Amino acid sequence: MSVGLIDFLRGWGESLFTSKKAYISNQAMPSTSEISVSASEGEGSFTAPTDGYLVLGASRKTSSDFAVVNIWNNINTCSASSEDYGQSRAYVPCKKGKTVQFSIIGNVDRSAFISTIGGGS
Repeated sequence: MSVGLIDFLRGWGESLFTSKKAYISNQAMPSTSEISVSASEGEGSFTAPTDGYLVLGASRKTSSDFAVVNIWNNINTCSASSEDYGQSRAYVPCKKGKTVQFSIIGNVDRSAFISTIGGGS
């Protein structure tokens, strides 16, 4: 084989591998697909229909209250509380079919599930 052909094939192989890595890693990113989740103050749970992210938010009921959001599963725990700004936001990654627990203090003003681009199997 000629040196030019070997260089071409090496470059093509590296390009293919690099673009494949980028494609695969992109599958775990949030998509534009959003599903409304029923959530209210107190404790609750949600079972993920696909791989994605549960996103919850709460705001204070009065200026002297706190807004607190806690979400937990077997992968991660995320907690957020707010005093000065009056809003809390939290999200946690979810695996398809797994149940996520949450606890909210305050007025729920955001409750959604955002699928990953790949969606999971």
